Amino acid sequence: MGPGFAQWFTPLPRYWRKTSYALGTAVGDGANTSAVESLVVDIPKRVEFCLANTVRLEMPKAPAPAPLAVLLGAELGDCRAP
Repeated sequence: MGPGFAQWFTPLPRYWRKTSYALGTAVGDGANTSAVESLVVDIPKRVEFCLANTVRLEMPKAPAPAPLAVLLGAELGDCRAP
């Protein structure tokens, strides 16, 4: 592991109706690794997407808009300059 490296121990599918989920996390310095700790991530009711790296979309995560945006090729998060 190097600086800024993240390793997910339990991959979780995106459940759009959930309000939070927990990740098992650990940190290491190359010689030692910490014990796995739980990290809770809260999911907001509205999420941001970027479509074609140019169009910023903000929409409710459930029941349909967010999963539909993903099917249309939108990526989770804000648009970034190339």
